Amino acid sequence: MSNQEKIKWLERKVTIIQEEVERHQNRLDFAKRNLEQHQKWLAELKAIGGRNDS
Repeated sequence: MSNQEKIKWLERKVTIIQEEVERHQNRLDFAKRNLEQHQKWLAELKAIGGRNDS
Protein backbone atom coordinates (compact mmCIF):
# COMPACT_ATOMS: atom_id res chain seq x y z
CA MET A 1 0.00 0.00 0.00
CA SER A 2 1.50 3.31 -1.03
CA ASN A 3 1.57 6.30 1.26
CA GLN A 4 -1.09 7.95 -0.91
CA GLU A 5 -3.38 4.93 -0.44
CA LYS A 6 -2.72 4.95 3.30
CA ILE A 7 -3.60 8.64 3.44
CA LYS A 8 -6.89 8.07 1.59
CA TRP A 9 -7.75 5.11 3.84
CA LEU A 10 -6.97 7.08 7.00
CA GLU A 11 -8.97 10.08 5.77
CA ARG A 12 -12.01 7.82 5.27
CA LYS A 13 -11.47 6.26 8.69
CA VAL A 14 -11.24 9.70 10.35
CA THR A 15 -14.46 10.80 8.63
CA ILE A 16 -16.28 7.67 9.83
CA ILE A 17 -15.07 8.19 13.40
CA GLN A 18 -16.06 11.87 13.34
CA GLU A 19 -19.58 10.91 12.22
CA GLU A 20 -19.79 8.29 14.96
CA VAL A 21 -18.70 10.83 17.59
CA GLU A 22 -21.37 13.24 16.34
CA ARG A 23 -24.08 10.57 16.61
CA HIS A 24 -23.00 9.72 20.15
CA GLN A 25 -22.90 13.42 21.08
CA ASN A 26 -26.46 13.87 19.79
CA ARG A 27 -27.66 10.93 21.90
CA LEU A 28 -25.78 12.27 24.91
CA ASP A 29 -27.33 15.73 24.48
CA PHE A 30 -30.81 14.16 24.30
CA ALA A 31 -30.15 12.04 27.40
CA LYS A 32 -28.92 15.09 29.33
CA ARG A 33 -32.07 17.06 28.47
CA ASN A 34 -34.20 14.07 29.44
CA LEU A 35 -32.37 13.74 32.77
CA GLU A 36 -32.73 17.46 33.50
CA GLN A 37 -36.47 17.35 32.79
CA HIS A 38 -36.99 14.35 35.07
CA GLN A 39 -34.91 15.95 37.82
CA LYS A 40 -37.09 19.06 37.51
CA TRP A 41 -40.28 17.00 37.79
CA LEU A 42 -38.87 15.15 40.80
CA ALA A 43 -37.92 18.40 42.54
CA GLU A 44 -41.39 19.84 41.86
CA LEU A 45 -43.06 16.74 43.27
CA LYS A 46 -40.84 16.78 46.34
CA ALA A 47 -41.65 20.47 46.86
CA ILE A 48 -45.35 19.69 46.77
CA GLY A 49 -44.79 16.77 49.12
CA GLY A 50 -47.77 14.51 49.67
CA ARG A 51 -50.33 17.30 49.80
CA ASN A 52 -52.06 16.33 46.58
CA ASP A 53 -52.14 12.57 47.10
CA SER A 54 -55.51 11.00 46.40
